[in-house]
Amino acid sequence: NTGGMAGDLVVLAFHSADGIGKVDHPVPLRALRNFTRVSLGAGEATNSVGFDFTSDDLALVNAEGQPTLYPGTHHIFLRAGGSVQEMTTTFVIQVPETVVV
Repeated sequence: NTGGMAGDLVVLAFHSADGIGKVDHPVPLRALRNFTRVSLGAGEATNSVGFDFTSDDLALVNAEGQPTLYPGTHHIFLRAGGSVQEMTTTFVIQVPETVVV
């Protein structure tokens, strides 16, 4: 917060998956999985915000409506406030097969 007044910043965490193979249902481009509000005093800055993710947060809903964890590449995108800048982390879930969670 570089201004002279206190304010809030909302940090949004999105999930997307690719490289999960052929599926028989639509896959969202991104899904909001978590968010947090950070209150900052005038001129105050913060450099860390924490999120915890579980397998449920990384699951996609299959054609039968069941949350399903697919092996493949998953991305977490963080966006703060109205910013167009994002922080991204990418990881690969290594499970031997698709798992209904």
